Amino acid sequence: LTDYQKKILMNRLSGRINTRGELQLSCEEHRSQFRNKEEVVSRFAKMVADALKPVRKRRKTKVPYSAKRKRLDNKKKGPM
Repeated sequence: LTDYQKKILMNRLSGRINTRGELQLSCEEHRSQFRNKEEVVSRFAKMVADALKPVRKRRKTKVPYSAKRKRLDNKKKGPM
């Protein structure tokens, strides 16, 4: 990983990283230790891949005319 990617991971996974800079994962789904280790490795890979994906910007949408009209009609009627 590059330094830039490491900084991104530190920011996006900051809630899961302890004070020593370690990311701890555990799994107790399976009875065997080996399968639990495999599960943790696959989770780790998915977590890193998801954290490194670029964040999409939100696309602004227009408020529908019917919603505006409904809000104004309710405002005109007032609380009853």
